[in-house]
Amino acid sequence: PDVRYELSVAVAEGSGRKGRGIYMRQAHESGRPASYTVTVTPCLHEDAPNTARLSVEDRVLLQVEGAGGSYPPSWVSCPSTLLLHHSARTFEVHVDASGLPAGLHYAEVVGYDGGEQWQRPLFRLPVTVVRPLKVPTMLQPGGTLPDVQLGPLSFSPGTEHRMFIDVPEGATWAELVLRAGPHDTPKVFLIRATQLHPGKSYRDTEMRTQVTMSGSSEYVTPMSVIGGATLELTLAQFWSSLGDSTLSAELAFHGVGISSSSSGCGVVVDGGQGTKPIVVKAPLRNEKVKPEAKLNSVKWSVRPSESQLEPLATPRDTLPDGRVVYRLLLSYKLNVAEAGKYKITLPSINKQIYDGVLEAQMSMIYDANKKLVAVGDAHPEYSALKKGDHTVRLMLRHESQELLEKMKNLAVVMRRKLDSPVSVPVYASARDAVQGNGGAGEVLLRAGDSLPLFVGPLPDDKLPKDVGPGKTLSGKLSLGQLRKGSGGAAPSAISLTYLVPPAAEKPPAAPAATPATSTTAATDKAEGSQQDNGKGVAESAAGSKAAGAAKSSGDKLLSEAVRDAKIKVLKDLKLDGPDGEANTALYSTLLAELLAEHPKHLPLLTEHLKKVDSVPQEKRNTVAGLQAIVAAAEGVVGAIETRELAVCLAVKCSEDTAEDKAARKEAEERKTALLDALHRKCTALLDLEALSAKQEQAAAGSAAAGNPDAFQAAFAELRKWVDTAAEVQYALLHSKAEARAKRYAGALRALDKALGDDSCKPTSRKELTEQRIALLGQAGWAHIAAVERNALHARFPTDYAPF
Repeated sequence: PDVRYELSVAVAEGSGRKGRGIYMRQAHESGRPASYTVTVTPCLHEDAPNTARLSVEDRVLLQVEGAGGSYPPSWVSCPSTLLLHHSARTFEVHVDASGLPAGLHYAEVVGYDGGEQWQRPLFRLPVTVVRPLKVPTMLQPGGTLPDVQLGPLSFSPGTEHRMFIDVPEGATWAELVLRAGPHDTPKVFLIRATQLHPGKSYRDTEMRTQVTMSGSSEYVTPMSVIGGATLELTLAQFWSSLGDSTLSAELAFHGVGISSSSSGCGVVVDGGQGTKPIVVKAPLRNEKVKPEAKLNSVKWSVRPSESQLEPLATPRDTLPDGRVVYRLLLSYKLNVAEAGKYKITLPSINKQIYDGVLEAQMSMIYDANKKLVAVGDAHPEYSALKKGDHTVRLMLRHESQELLEKMKNLAVVMRRKLDSPVSVPVYASARDAVQGNGGAGEVLLRAGDSLPLFVGPLPDDKLPKDVGPGKTLSGKLSLGQLRKGSGGAAPSAISLTYLVPPAAEKPPAAPAATPATSTTAATDKAEGSQQDNGKGVAESAAGSKAAGAAKSSGDKLLSEAVRDAKIKVLKDLKLDGPDGEANTALYSTLLAELLAEHPKHLPLLTEHLKKVDSVPQEKRNTVAGLQAIVAAAEGVVGAIETRELAVCLAVKCSEDTAEDKAARKEAEERKTALLDALHRKCTALLDLEALSAKQEQAAAGSAAAGNPDAFQAAFAELRKWVDTAAEVQYALLHSKAEARAKRYAGALRALDKALGDDSCKPTSRKELTEQRIALLGQAGWAHIAAVERNALHARFPTDYAPF
């Protein structure tokens, strides 16, 4: 029968992951003999009958061959024969590479059919052994470690030299020095340093660079290394760099780290606990230590707001045998408080392609108008996002519905790159950390010595504005300093995480004096000026006044509480829907009652204005609806003494006391209410004019709509308080006012300025763009208007872009 053979290899002693061959890379693996258990499994086609499976009986001859079929190496041994049936069989392979020289060694265990050895092998088991170069660890005088000398090395175009070095335990970075020979023309050299680390891609632990070197020149490059892992250093002359050359290389290992008891998975500073003590060590040689802690990103987790699991029944998504692929769509709400670069990550499944569990993963970011702004996959990258609300949609695909069901509440990690790193103070003692006295400077740490340091805390004023409890800041803590080249921080750094503490509570404002307390103070003063013989009468009178004032104050507080409760009911009433008529009647009754009792209460008037301006468009865009908005706005404007307000805001008042701050705040609130009322009034008057021109009915020619000076007066009053041409929120109104006066260039300029401003809300951009298209048509630029109208669908899609 047609049989193929699958091989799996495991270490005979202990347990570990199985491989498809024997690969001994680290120094501890090749430094002693080792035995491996090889499992050979004959595999037939899945549709093969049982008779074919029962007929499998292979007598296999096992031979050890060198690279390219050369003489069998003595450091690999195995049994000579193996009898295979349909079930799997195992045999042992013994490898003793302890006597091999430094370098790369290769052999194969080859299985031949015992009856027909002339045919191709049934299977091959590769055996690869790397014997790294040992680095001397005996310190020289002065606390220096001997450098590794490599070379001189001869090169020609395309020549490559590969060396393996055993990195000492405790090393965190290395400095490579290249010295060129006396060649005539500059030569281009490629440098690659690779280490393998379990659970990481080699790209995460590899350094690649390219350098052009003239004759007799020197080049220094640092690289981060992992102690105890074999370093594969490759030097090559670029193929198009003609001519022969020579290089000599010098590799120096350095190490500055923190003790395992204080490191864990990096340094984690809890802002609520204050400082974080760490112990720094230099295990290899004397090192310069200059601690610098910087945070460069903020991250937080978000749970999905919506989830949808569905089968994909299209032919392109159907697997063989009719198996169905399922798709899980997860939606997340993302509020971008600070514009910048953001990245959506899934640490548990990102950066997994061929060895990943899921069939596919993809994320898409949309703005508030459902426009696609960024796409991510298994290797997420940063994308520039503007302020505003965004939606993140994540798609996961797999043929197992049960697996996707477990991921319906999968959290994503949002990460924002800070515009400028935030420095975390590092102190030399706990006393300095408490007092905040200067940071730890540069220190010479002798080999084997330890140095205590204290990281944090971070002052509250250094935290980014959008960072609060539930978010963490991450960055790096660099310790060692380079000895050669231009100096500076070593490339090896320790991960740093800062847990944001709760925000400090603002001290409560001092309460203003109430009538009761004022009366009591006056009574106490009167008591001090009375003679002893009239003290009883004065106390009785003062007590009566205080009781009356307290009662009056209590009645006032109760009346205000009832009023505010009724206003809240007005705000919460729904004037549309199934209970719209009943709620409208209740609203009218409650409003009339409140206006009769509090005709000038500004919160009541502003709430009524917002309510009448937020009714459904079919009710709002009528003569009665627009007139109601105008009347409500005039009520708000009439309740504000504009002259008094202007004087209050124009004068630079003192804010030393709580009363001054409260007065200033109250004036700002009145100004905000005034601007909002004038803005809504102007908008409603313009809509009335447009409705009158469109319908051409007598009812539309009301006093407000028919009087052309009504809008001009309201708009002029608004411009007394704000520059409508400069403020984004008034850009649409200013554009309509300019277009009403036939000043189309000014109207377009206001819209272009608003659309180019990052502070413009995404929900307002569509209305501004539609107004711009209308103005282009009125100005006679129909061709530009047509292009903008066609682009409107791409800028403001009706639905999310599909995956």
